[in-house]
Amino acid sequence: MLFSFLIIFMELFLLSMLKIKDRRTLTGILVFNLILFVILIGFKDITKVKDTYAYLISLTGMGEDSNEPTFKLIVSIVNFISPNDYVLLFFIYGLISCWIKGWAIFKQSNFIILSLLIWFADLFPLQELTQIRAGVANGLLLLSIPSLYRKDLRTYAFICLVASLFHYSALMMVPLWFLNGKKFNFKLWAGLVTFFMIIAILGFDAMWVISLIPIPAIQAKYSAYLILQAASETNTNIFSVMLIVKLCLTIFLAYNIRKIYLHNRFAILYTKIMLLSIILLFAFSTNLTFALRSQELLGIVDILLFPLLLYIIKPQYLARMTLLVIATGFMYIRVIYGELIKP
Repeated sequence: MLFSFLIIFMELFLLSMLKIKDRRTLTGILVFNLILFVILIGFKDITKVKDTYAYLISLTGMGEDSNEPTFKLIVSIVNFISPNDYVLLFFIYGLISCWIKGWAIFKQSNFIILSLLIWFADLFPLQELTQIRAGVANGLLLLSIPSLYRKDLRTYAFICLVASLFHYSALMMVPLWFLNGKKFNFKLWAGLVTFFMIIAILGFDAMWVISLIPIPAIQAKYSAYLILQAASETNTNIFSVMLIVKLCLTIFLAYNIRKIYLHNRFAILYTKIMLLSIILLFAFSTNLTFALRSQELLGIVDILLFPLLLYIIKPQYLARMTLLVIATGFMYIRVIYGELIKP
């Protein structure tokens, strides 16, 4: 399992070093790798991937009843076709998630292979292999960005609804509607990040805000997060190397927003959503499980945002090598150090 993952990572790493501009070739590479991703998800070794057994329990009907409607529907379909077939369950989720994210990358990314690499190195092992419901939800977030930019309320509301049916945390997409995708105030956003960083350092608890949301499913998840935090014996540092790298890179891109906006009209939205993901991590840092889930849901935009570094750093190969080093670091932290995939 780990060997297969590393082979795919190396393939994307080597392809990312090349300046492939032909659209047909890029499309072929995208489709080929999406197929590899789905195969890896569907036929993963459940003894080597974290948190897989929770889905096996739900598949047999003994899991929690607070799972989202789409999960119950997909489990029913799987059990109708082939009872307790976890390979089919993971294959269906992998197919949905990879197709959605692949389509978003195809339509929005200026550098398709780099976007694939960053996704595969960072959130793929965490979400597509582990948190499969959240993987679909944040894929839909990527898919919603054009409608958010155009202020197409009907389309955006529909995508938000579907995403929340896959994972209730996708309701955080609703406030994103008020983001302006055409203007960016660097001082304001830098100030907000600094303020909430201080809040996190001081240990201020903002989780009470979630308790005010009058939706039973949200309250059930809220209670579950409180129980998980109380039972946790580890104190993960929110100021991790990965977070610091993401924050510094996002701030650097934000500072140069005018340059990258000329090349990608969604760049301002990517930057604002990425900064919001980091702000949420700081704001809810007293409950690390919820804080990380929030950051990871919105932080998926990094696969579209970070490759835009190539428009800022010259010569371009230096920016490309920087991203390759960062992606390798992400992969090491997630997979090797974090043991999301066991040897």
